Amino acid sequence: MATMNDDGALAQAMVADGTKPKPGVRKKSTNKKARAKAKKPAAAAHSTPKPTKARALKDVTTLGELCTAYLTALPKMGKSAGTVRSYGADLAVAKKHFGADLAVATLTPAQVAEYFASDPVMKTRTGEPKNPVTTAKIRRVFRLMLIWAAEKRVIETAPLPPKEDA
Repeated sequence: MATMNDDGALAQAMVADGTKPKPGVRKKSTNKKARAKAKKPAAAAHSTPKPTKARALKDVTTLGELCTAYLTALPKMGKSAGTVRSYGADLAVAKKHFGADLAVATLTPAQVAEYFASDPVMKTRTGEPKNPVTTAKIRRVFRLMLIWAAEKRVIETAPLPPKEDA
């Protein structure tokens, strides 16, 4: 015989040991992962990262090293593994364009503007124009990395071209 308890869940009238279930009490999960996840405090899962003082990354001099350092720092900024992978693919386009051995301190706003307008950013492998959302993301990821590098004092200022009028 089945009855409804206070929270509307279907409960058996009698359990295995012959006692009646208490209203509103649910059976304990047998899934160990679910129980372990439930025990974790909610605040720890959504804690805000503490601000860190900007300091120079002394050994970073090339674009390849900068890309690696930035991708390594992303999880510490709360970015997911999928975001890191996606950003890595976007930065690979920049490394291929400029060369991984380019000294980042020599990068100019004109070179960045040229990169933003280049075929690898603007077109697919087949020569078709990329979706504007895709090109905006490729540009944004490179721009964010340059800003991060300036904040970390890898470069003096981020060599960003003037914003385009949309």
